[in-house]
Amino acid sequence: MKNIDKNRCHGVKILRSNHSCVNAIDTTSKNVIAGLECGAVTIQRHPDMDSPEKNVYDESEVCIRLLDKVRSLSIDPTGVKFAVGSSGTTINSPPLHIIDIERYTMVNTMRHTWKHGAGILDMVWDDPNTLLTCGYDTYIRKWDLRTGRCVCSWADPTDATLYCVSSDHQYTMIAGTQYNCLAVLWDQRMNDFVQMYYVNSRGSSRRSPIYSLQFDSTCMYCATDRHLFELTFSTRSCQKLDYKSLYLSCRLSRGSSR
Repeated sequence: MKNIDKNRCHGVKILRSNHSCVNAIDTTSKNVIAGLECGAVTIQRHPDMDSPEKNVYDESEVCIRLLDKVRSLSIDPTGVKFAVGSSGTTINSPPLHIIDIERYTMVNTMRHTWKHGAGILDMVWDDPNTLLTCGYDTYIRKWDLRTGRCVCSWADPTDATLYCVSSDHQYTMIAGTQYNCLAVLWDQRMNDFVQMYYVNSRGSSRRSPIYSLQFDSTCMYCATDRHLFELTFSTRSCQKLDYKSLYLSCRLSRGSSR
């Protein structure tokens, strides 16, 4: 194993974007890619960790200009391409872009009827050909890059903006919603959601979105406006309440009263 100086800090300077916020970032062993508020996507080469004179990222930065503000960005598992989600507020500019890292060119155009403002706030790759996205249009969408189409979608049961999505890279997905610290569990093989989880507490803002989340088979971790929560999928750790049955009962009662 190569010895690496843990005290050495490698600086990343966004050359052409000194006056724009960095809204999204992802890395490979060779590149650092950043998405900016101004609509630019910058690609910089990783420094040579064994060369002391290269202690700053290569200044031959590549800048790709989009017509929209960048909201999310994710590199595919092979490190060959990356997806960029934008705000979806510019006419004739779709909110989803797939870009080749080496050629700096668009490699896929997703054929979809986009609504104005259907920006993409988060995304995750299930595999190199399958991308999950979520955002302002209140849907989780599954994209197949081989066909360039949305092959499946799941609407949030509360009609909320979806701030984040996480996947086990098989069938399970959890989305963080706009309201009340609510996360929604999905199975890709089903049309309806599986369960809801409220992760707020007495000391927390109960109306916060879930801005980011990750999960595995035992736990879920959620970031809200003030706190980081851990929820354990165990019957012994907390009192369980079937929010799905409560939600469906309310929905049925509203329908029968019309």
